[in-house]
Amino acid sequence: MLKKNENILSIDFEKGELIKRGSNKYAYTGAGYTTDYYYTFQATGDDGLLYPFDKNGKEIDSYKFTSSALPSTQFTGSNGKLYMVITQENRKSKIFESSLYTFNDGNNLKVLEKQNIDDHSQYLYAFTSLEKIKENLYSPVTSRRNRKTFEVTPDNRIMKFDLKSKQKSFITLKENYPNLIYKSKSENYLITVHEPNMLQKSGFSVINTKNNENYFVAVSDILNSKIYEESNIWTLNTTKDNKLIILAGNSVLFYDLDNKTLLSETKIFNDNTETPLHVWTK
Repeated sequence: MLKKNENILSIDFEKGELIKRGSNKYAYTGAGYTTDYYYTFQATGDDGLLYPFDKNGKEIDSYKFTSSALPSTQFTGSNGKLYMVITQENRKSKIFESSLYTFNDGNNLKVLEKQNIDDHSQYLYAFTSLEKIKENLYSPVTSRRNRKTFEVTPDNRIMKFDLKSKQKSFITLKENYPNLIYKSKSENYLITVHEPNMLQKSGFSVINTKNNENYFVAVSDILNSKIYEESNIWTLNTTKDNKLIILAGNSVLFYDLDNKTLLSETKIFNDNTETPLHVWTK
């Protein structure tokens, strides 16, 4: 039964309009977007369901995986295609492995291509999210698991997957546990937020997409917080001129990606009773 608080929201910033549609197809396992559509994913122990919505929040189709399927938290696409990292059980080895799925975008969802990206003989990758720049996909690897012992060890890499050659390579970061990944509007930079509970501090990495050079910014140090929960990064966004806006703790941080400089810090709440939700930029 549909509950009153289960909705899909569509916001038109140009017109200042909000459309709310009741739906129980909300994104409790993962979410993604393309140029024209918003996607939600709901995974169970037996299957997985992918739902596309148009810009007005109207559900237009669905796709069902017939066995348990767990997506990366974020997925993306463009030019008529949707890309997802999906983890499923290998029927032969009985081990859960990750594959890159390519769907056609929008109506009449169907799988166009599937490629195994867990091809290492000794361990499995824990992919967390997905971003696309030109003909490359990027996905953080937060940890890896030994295929035989199942021991989990931290990782500090970003997988780069070339859609033309179908080959992958890795970008090594300064810190472990990269999690959610975002691209700047200029597509000159990738920003990945690290998992604070595992890293024991709050921060993000900036990757130059032209040469893969990267560095880590410790938000815990900027906010002078010894308790990393008080400097947690809620969300971030960029401007067209490569400025980064970050909601962290009780503050808004304004950061210059080109010059690697913090421009300002503005406190927006006086205590921890309120939680920022999101920041939008044009």
